Parts: sequence; structure tokens; C-alpha cells
Amino acid sequence: MNALRHGVTMARAYLSYVRGKEPSYPPFRIWVEPSSLCQLRCVMCPNSELPKEQKGSMSLETYRMIIDQCRAYAYDVNLTHRGEPLLNPHIVEMVAYGAAAGPKIRLHTNAMTLTRELSRELIKAGLQLMSFSVDGFTKECYEGIRIGASWERVLGNIQLFLEEKARLGSRRPYTIIQVIEVPGFDADEKQRRNFMARFQGLPVDEIYVKQPSNWAGSYGAEICHEKPKTPCAFPWYAMTICWDGIIVPCPQDFFCRIPLGTVEEDGLDGAWHSKAMRELRSAMADRRFQELDPCFTCDRLRRPRKIGLPATNISVFLVENLLGYTKWKTRLFAGKDGAVRTK
Repeated sequence: MNALRHGVTMARAYLSYVRGKEPSYPPFRIWVEPSSLCQLRCVMCPNSELPKEQKGSMSLETYRMIIDQCRAYAYDVNLTHRGEPLLNPHIVEMVAYGAAAGPKIRLHTNAMTLTRELSRELIKAGLQLMSFSVDGFTKECYEGIRIGASWERVLGNIQLFLEEKARLGSRRPYTIIQVIEVPGFDADEKQRRNFMARFQGLPVDEIYVKQPSNWAGSYGAEICHEKPKTPCAFPWYAMTICWDGIIVPCPQDFFCRIPLGTVEEDGLDGAWHSKAMRELRSAMADRRFQELDPCFTCDRLRRPRKIGLPATNISVFLVENLLGYTKWKTRLFAGKDGAVRTK
């Protein structure tokens, strides 16, 4: 997407959101679920509770249909949702097809099945951003959080990816190691620094530390007792497509409780302007949060505002969308929620 055109769309989205108006532009950020399957049982993730009919992997045909529909207006496409994207056997083809169409392709993985060959193929396919989930700064914390994972295997696979990136001399993909700090699995400053030292000299762009999402009330339900502070901005700029083509408003709608339509029957444009989506935006704008399930129990409604927008990660969002994936994103280590320079 042209940078100037994208900037104009973002400005229109901002005005529509703060005024509570229906958008007259298409969504510019798309989430696509390559697979809802996962080999892990992480303590903060409700994936193991997914019903059988919601488990599967997206066909290449459905994915191409999505890209063909959004290629003219999507700024980026995030290949992640409820499961592990590398479990889709077509993942390299997905990255390549999306990248060739124009949107920036982002991938978030637990790295359990990553290999040197797959790393090389993903980099060459045109991946713009790779994010690794490494939740915990020590083996004990990590394996206590990510049940079924191996600390040594995952760190080794990430190192293989970084070595391939260095060998190919590629600036892309912008590479992030994400650590979710789960309550009860705390690490001290020495353990954090030892973890970061593992990646010295390797092309890691960012180590990002964050708090877990409550998955719209599916995890950490105590947040639901707090009073909502601000409408969610997601319905004004993004949509999520599950592996079977069902379209929902947001990645937090883990169990597809707000279906907007399907890729094949309604298309992304039909879902974006669907009755369900319009009713969702109206209730959000009027702060009728209690009418919205699962939104009412989502921690994103309880976040403070800045310039009329949810404040959490707003600087990262703006830099990614206005400057791209660059070192401008990287901030000095800020403890509970921040990024760390690694070189």
C-alpha cells in the first residue's frame, strides 16, 4: 500500500473511531489464522478448550481468496491467531503469495517445529516480521508456562533462524523475541540479562516484554470486575479470519462468538459492513459494553486512553504503521512492558 494513502486511511480511521462513526474505508490490518491447532498447552491460553469443530488448518485456496480480496488496501497481514501457524503445511506458500501481493506479512510462532531449512524458505519468501513466543526468562519458568515445550529446542531453533538471517545478509524479517510475564513465573534482573545475552551478536531487532491478554475473559477473569474505560479501536481498523474462513472482529474473540460472515459467501467487504459489525461499533461508541459478549469481559476495554485512543502499545502501533518495522520501535528496557536493545 502507498505510504501516503495508508497515512490518510489511518487519519480517517482515527476520526471515525473518536466520533463513533461508521468507516467509509476498508480495514488496513488483517489477522489470518493458518491453523488453530497447537502442540502446546500454555497456562494463559484457552486453545485446549477449543471445540473439535473449531480446530483445523486453512486451505491454500481460502488463503489466496483472502489475499486477493485485501491486497489493494491491507497494510499488513498477521499470520497468527489461536494456534501455531507453522503447523500449516502451506505456510511458506502463504508467506510468498501474500508478500508478492503487496501487504507486509507478519508471522508469530512458538518455534517448536522451526528448522534451518524452513527458516531459510520463510526469509526468502519475503516475510517482513517474525515474532517468537518465548514466555519466560529461564528454563523452569518457560516450561512451567508452555506445557509441552522444550526450552533448549526452542532457543536452538530461534538461533538457527537468526543464523540463516545473518548468512543471507537480510535485514528482513524484522525479528522480535516476545516474552509474556505470567504472574507466578517471575524472573529477577540477572535472569533477564542472562537471557538477553544469549542473542548477542545475532540479528535480533527487539526483545519485547509484555503482560498476558485475558482473551476476553477466558484467562485472568479478575480483570472483568474493573469498570470499562474506553471503546475498543479494533472494529475501526482490523478484522480476523479463522482457518475455516469465518470472519470475526478481533483476535480476542477466541471462540468466534461474533461471526461477521465468511470469506467465500460474504467476503471481507461484506463482513466489514455487516449488520453484526455495525451493531458492534454502535454499542462500542455508545459505551453499551454490557451488551457485547465477549467484549464486556475483555481487558482491552479497561485500558487508559491517550489522544482519544487506548494507550497501551499506541507508540509501537503508530511507528509500525508510519515508519515501518525499524529500530525506531525499540525502546530501552522498561521492566514490565517494554523492549530491549540486544546489540
